[in-house]
Amino acid sequence: MLRATLDQMRASAGRLTAAAIAILLGTAFVAASLLASATMERATHDAFTASYGDADLVVDAQGVPIGPEEVAAVRGTDGVATADVQSWFGLEVTGPRATEWVSFSPTPSDPRLAVGTLSSGRDATAADEIVLAADVAERLGVEIGDVVPVGFQVYDEATDTQEQRTDRLEVVGLLEASDNFFAMGAGGRLEPEALDAWRTEQNGGDPEFYGTVLVALADGADLESVRADLQSAPGLADASVQTVPELAAERTARETGSNVTFLVVMLGFAAVALSVAGLVISNTFQVLVAQRTRTLALLRCVGASRGQIRRSVLLEASLVGLLSSLAGLALGTGVVMIGVRVLDGAFTSSTIGTTVPFGWAVPVVTIGVGVLVTLLSALVPARMATRVAPVAALRPVEGPSEQGAGRRRMTLTVAATLIGALMLAGGVALSLGLSDTDTADAAMLGGLAIGVLGGLISLTGILVGSVFLVPRLLPLLGRLAGKGVPARIATANAVRNPRRTAATTNALVIGVALVVMMSTGAYSARHTLMDELDSSFPVDVVAQVGDTSVGITPEQVEAVRQTEGIAATATLRTQSVEIGTGDLTTYVYLMAVDSGDLGDVMRSDALDGLTDGVMVIGWTYELGNLDGETVTVTGTDGTTLDLRTVRGDVGQNTAYVTPEAAETLVPDAQVTTIYARMADDTDAVATAGAVQKAVNEVTEADGSAPVLQVGGAAVERAAYGQVIDTLLAVVLGLLAVAVVIALVGVANTLSLSVLERRRENATLRAMGLTRGQLRGMLAVEGVLIASVGALVGGVAGLLYGWAGAAVVLGGLGSLSLGVPWPQLAAVVVIALAAGLVASVLPARSAVRQSPVAALATD
Repeated sequence: MLRATLDQMRASAGRLTAAAIAILLGTAFVAASLLASATMERATHDAFTASYGDADLVVDAQGVPIGPEEVAAVRGTDGVATADVQSWFGLEVTGPRATEWVSFSPTPSDPRLAVGTLSSGRDATAADEIVLAADVAERLGVEIGDVVPVGFQVYDEATDTQEQRTDRLEVVGLLEASDNFFAMGAGGRLEPEALDAWRTEQNGGDPEFYGTVLVALADGADLESVRADLQSAPGLADASVQTVPELAAERTARETGSNVTFLVVMLGFAAVALSVAGLVISNTFQVLVAQRTRTLALLRCVGASRGQIRRSVLLEASLVGLLSSLAGLALGTGVVMIGVRVLDGAFTSSTIGTTVPFGWAVPVVTIGVGVLVTLLSALVPARMATRVAPVAALRPVEGPSEQGAGRRRMTLTVAATLIGALMLAGGVALSLGLSDTDTADAAMLGGLAIGVLGGLISLTGILVGSVFLVPRLLPLLGRLAGKGVPARIATANAVRNPRRTAATTNALVIGVALVVMMSTGAYSARHTLMDELDSSFPVDVVAQVGDTSVGITPEQVEAVRQTEGIAATATLRTQSVEIGTGDLTTYVYLMAVDSGDLGDVMRSDALDGLTDGVMVIGWTYELGNLDGETVTVTGTDGTTLDLRTVRGDVGQNTAYVTPEAAETLVPDAQVTTIYARMADDTDAVATAGAVQKAVNEVTEADGSAPVLQVGGAAVERAAYGQVIDTLLAVVLGLLAVAVVIALVGVANTLSLSVLERRRENATLRAMGLTRGQLRGMLAVEGVLIASVGALVGGVAGLLYGWAGAAVVLGGLGSLSLGVPWPQLAAVVVIALAAGLVASVLPARSAVRQSPVAALATD
């Protein structure tokens, strides 16, 4: 039987290719998922290791603040050569080109404790010196020898405001640009005592900090002895003392939860691809069993038992699964290896590297899953093969017309679909109903869990019931194909074997439903988030100074106004003032228009209620939400004014008043802010960059002009849209594998149809059906099968996408559901074209068969 099995495999190599392709793509997905996850985990481990330099030990106080006494205890421990505090401090650094918030670390006392490499110049050893990362210096437009203004804010509890501290430091060195996300203070270095003094001032005089201490051992010191002494040092009883590899392994395990999630998601997509592949493999072996009916019957005649026939089919499936899985392993490995090299070359900030860790689990899991899926998919065809009677060797090969399923399947279909739909609706109702309560997050997660389970149950009902649905939809769609003889015969042929046709469409339904669901969810998410951003952050571009005591120059205002892509501008005066109601007071940033019309630049109606005697105010820390209450506003010169509050989405501790009220309260307030609205068809990122460049050019030309920080919601909207589009593209790319496998299944079904209707097609040819008409008949059949799969999957995906968007996004307020018409149209076109392409090879086989030879009886 082994030789017979191998001979049959060689004879059926063409048909086995379909199953091989299906399992190859699925196992490549598994291998790529495992390798990508391992690569990300290794990159994270390496990044953690690099973030501690060449320290021998790392002391971590486990969330307890570290003070000067604890640091002194570490440095005084026997065997410790030196120890440095690993912490960071943020400064706002201003250069000729821009102002940027930069994270700094202290200058290391020993090269072994240095994180980052000094590329030029020297380290900061005095309080008036600073070292910058090379990429930061380039963005700021500074070099070694330049003196740069720096500043940081200190919270004043008495006035509930932030006070600005400033200084001027000389750039004495440059660090190599760091790509390590986990390295603290990678933006530059400061002299340690200066950094400690500033951090202590920012902390209100408290010298303690949250961080770690890097330890370098003296020559000949025993690491374990020093570790034990450090753990018993004063104030460090609860601290952890670990080597860098130990700490990196621990932090990698803790921080790579996202990698685990990534692996689970990727393997979920792989499971979808393998499920679809299983349907295709099952259909493929049904094709083979039907093709070999006479061969199997002859084997039975010469003494082969049912068990031998079954084992022959399963052996064939095992060999196909093994060879395809090996090819899939190679393909998946190649894709990941190429991918990491492309990422490393395309993104200078990539920390993934160019090597891929290849452990034993990758080939074992990939090949094991591939062979197992192939074997399980071949069980039903193997059982069919054992039912071939020896007498079949004496009969012509004709495929029987299967009947639909019975009452039990109908009951299961209706029950699963209804129960799933009710659970899906219940999940949406739970999330939306509690979206405005304190339990909104829990309700969203609960609704999501119920909805996902309901979606799976209802989809199962749809797939089980496709044997009833598909034969009823095919004739309806067949009418659109025309009334010609080939189209009518194609429609009749498509419903002749409802079980096999339904199985074929199910593979397509799964892929299409997931594609449409993700497209609909992304479409709804985009529009909902854009509406929410327009409401909460209604200004496209905001250019403002960091210090409200300095005003914007008219040249800067004009530069923004003249920037290409800017449709309207307005300038505002700002000043911090005290407001109070009853015994409670707080400070807010008071804003009032100086020139222009806020209605022309804002994308919301938040300021529609702003009139004389009214203050539009956002949420405040001390007074909460104010709406309708009268507050007393105290100006900078002590003048008071009573204003009625109107609640608006204008930002925390921010309030807007009319120009007349501002003139009374803060007559000396500077023009500190420019609001600008972009034209609707402009590139948000490019326009924001152009605004920044324009104001920077004015600043460079006029030394008295302040440095402006440019931000706004337009860039944020563009960023959200880019993230959504990128994720959607990735997901659709992953799901495309399942769709491709499903379309292989369409070709398989048509191949079986050609085989079963060999004599029938020959009769039609003998009666005058041309080769072109025969090709057209099979093309119509392929398009009809693909159309039904696209229709059912599209409707299901649309409903699932709406339900998912309602559950996840309902809490944002203004839920915006819609239909992604471009994506739906693309799915339909691709499905129709793929159904047409899938008919090419079966049609070629059909027309090459001579009518006389096909009508002959062996």
